[in-house]
Amino acid sequence: MTYIPPDPQRQLRRAGHPAEALARELGPRWKLDVTRLLVRSRAVPRQAGLPVGQRRRNVRGAFAAAGEPPPDGVILVDDVYTTGSTASAAAATLRSAGASTVYVVTFARALR
Repeated sequence: MTYIPPDPQRQLRRAGHPAEALARELGPRWKLDVTRLLVRSRAVPRQAGLPVGQRRRNVRGAFAAAGEPPPDGVILVDDVYTTGSTASAAAATLRSAGASTVYVVTFARALR
């Protein structure tokens, strides 16, 4: 199990990281190890209020694998799922790094 990595600039203004906190809460309950498999490879402008196409462009190439290849199956945790652009970009990175299956778990679904 892994999580969407935080944006370093936004992380400075927050006390914690919701996606990581959710993963660390779910991991023991589901008897899964939580491992950082992704890092941010570049800063991404805020997604709020942007149309789907712009959101997809914003996060394209925003993630990189963090070291060791991921396991064959990965559960990816994000705090909020709006258009799926962030989860899709992160899942694509995990698949490129070696995961054959990526499941996405979120805390909330934002309706637009």
